[in-house]
Amino acid sequence: MDLGNDFDSDPTIVGKVNNKLLVVQEKSFYSIEGANAKLLSTFDVFDLSPSVYEADGFAFVENYDVLYVTDGETLTPLNFTMSFATTTPVSAGEYLYHTDGAYKLFRINGQTGVNELVVDFTTLTAAKPSSWINLLTRFRDGVAFAADDGLAGQELWMTDGTLDGTGMVIDLTPGFRNGTRFDEFCTGNPGLVPSEDGEFLYFSAAPTTNGCADSTYRTDGTAEGTEKVYDWYVEQFIPVEDVMYMWSLSKTLAVDAKGALETIYDFLPGQFIAPSFAAVNDGVYLYEVDTTFFGTDVVGKTDGTRAGTSFTIDMPKGMVHDLFRDHAVLDGEVYFAFSLEEFDPANPSPDTGCELWKIDKDGNVVVVSGDLTHPDETNDSLTCPQTFTTVNGNLYFTKNNFFNGRELWVIEGQSSERVPGDSTLDGIFNSSDLVQVFQRGKYESGETASWEDGDWDGDGLFGTSDLVVAFKAGSYQATVEARLDDFASAIDAIFEASRSQESKAQQIGDFHRLDKNDCDNKGTFWFL
Repeated sequence: MDLGNDFDSDPTIVGKVNNKLLVVQEKSFYSIEGANAKLLSTFDVFDLSPSVYEADGFAFVENYDVLYVTDGETLTPLNFTMSFATTTPVSAGEYLYHTDGAYKLFRINGQTGVNELVVDFTTLTAAKPSSWINLLTRFRDGVAFAADDGLAGQELWMTDGTLDGTGMVIDLTPGFRNGTRFDEFCTGNPGLVPSEDGEFLYFSAAPTTNGCADSTYRTDGTAEGTEKVYDWYVEQFIPVEDVMYMWSLSKTLAVDAKGALETIYDFLPGQFIAPSFAAVNDGVYLYEVDTTFFGTDVVGKTDGTRAGTSFTIDMPKGMVHDLFRDHAVLDGEVYFAFSLEEFDPANPSPDTGCELWKIDKDGNVVVVSGDLTHPDETNDSLTCPQTFTTVNGNLYFTKNNFFNGRELWVIEGQSSERVPGDSTLDGIFNSSDLVQVFQRGKYESGETASWEDGDWDGDGLFGTSDLVVAFKAGSYQATVEARLDDFASAIDAIFEASRSQESKAQQIGDFHRLDKNDCDNKGTFWFL
C-alpha cells in the first residue's frame, strides 16, 4: 500500500486496534483495515514512531508527550500532556498507567481523559524511598511494578488502580535491603514478564544479596503464590502459551505450568547470543547460535522438554543471527527476512537482495516473495522486510523494492476470510457461537485464546474488545436456523465482484498491486 507519492516517505507500523493496523507516514496517521486506509489526522509535528498502548476497545497514542485515543475510526486528543518519565507507561483495562518519573503512580481514563493519582510513595510511609517506581507491567486485572516504600527496599508490588488495592506482593528480603534489583547496570535483568496464558509473572531477584539478581522467581500475584524456579539470574524470558522459556549462561531452560524446570538445551562455553522462539500449532521453533560448537546457526523444534528438542531444520548456509527476532507466525508458518548473498560471499546472489522467507508447515525453508527487490540493489538494511505484524488473520510488513520505495505489504491469511464472531466456523455469527465461547470459559481470564475460543481481534485473548469487534462487523444473525446457502450466495457475489477488478491489477510475481480506484485510500495496496 503506497500512502503517498514521495519515494522517501516510508510508512511505519506503530500498532493495532480493533482489527485495524495503525501506520504513520511523515506527519499523517492512518488506520488500515483490509484494502482500506483511513487518514485519522495530519499533524504539524508528528513523531516518526509514536508510542501506542492498546487498551480495551481503543488505544492510547503518545506523540511528543501529547496523548490521544483512537478506536481506529477517529483520533481524539486528551486534555493531558505526558510528563517526562523514566518508566514506560502501560495500559490495563481502559486506563493508561504512568509515573511522574519518580515516586508517584497515576492512571489516565481513556474515556474521560481524567488523570488520577493511584499512590504516592513519598507519603505512603514515614520513611523516604530510595528507588523510583519502575517496570510497569500489565498482569492479571491490574499492574505489577517494582517500588520502594522507604521501609522494605525495592520489592514487587501490584495495584488494581486504587490506593486500597495497591500493595506489596512479597518482601523477598525483610528489612531495607532490595529484594528486586532492576538497576540498568546489573547483568541479566529482563524485567517483569508475564506468561502468555497470564497465570504467572516471572522476574529475577536478589534475595540473598543487596546487589544484582541471583535467583529467578514466578508469582501469581500473591505472597503464597510466589516461588523460586531457578537458582540463578535469567537474561531473557520468552513466554509461549503456558511455558516460560529462559536463557541463562548458555543454557536454554523451560518452566512448565506446574513450575517444573528443565534444561532443554545447552551449548559449550562461548555462545553469547540468546535464543529466539516462534510458536506454531504443533510446537515451538527454537533458534540458537553457537559459533564454537556447530560453527553456524541452528534451528530446531521443541515441546518444552529436553527429549522433545531436536535441531533438524535444514537452514541455508550462514543464517543471520537475528532470525525470529522480527518475525511473525501466520497459519502455522513462520515468516522472516533472509538474504542469500550475506551467507556465501564466494558465490553472491546480487539479484535477490533481502527477501521474505518462511518455514512452512512441513518444516521446509522457502522464499515467499520471489525477487521483489530491484536487481541493482542489494543493500539489505534498505530492502529487508521489517515490522512483521498480524492483524485479523493477515500479515503486514514494510519493504523497499527500489521501484516504489518502502511500502506497506500484506499477505492474506486463511483466517482473514472468517466472519468475526463465528467461533464454530460455520460461516455465520449467531447465538451458537456465543454459547460455545462462553462455555469454554476464557472470557477475561487472561488465558491464551484461539479464534474458536473467542479471540476475534487477534490479540490472543478473549475479552470485551472481541465482542466489540464481532458486533461492530454487523454480521450477527439472531436466528440459529439462518440458511447457509443464502450466506454462501452472498459470499459468492462478493468474490465475483472482486474478480471483476482483476483486469486492473498489475502483476508482480505472486503479488499484485491494486489501482488507486480499487480501494479507499491515497495509494495502492499490495497483497498475495
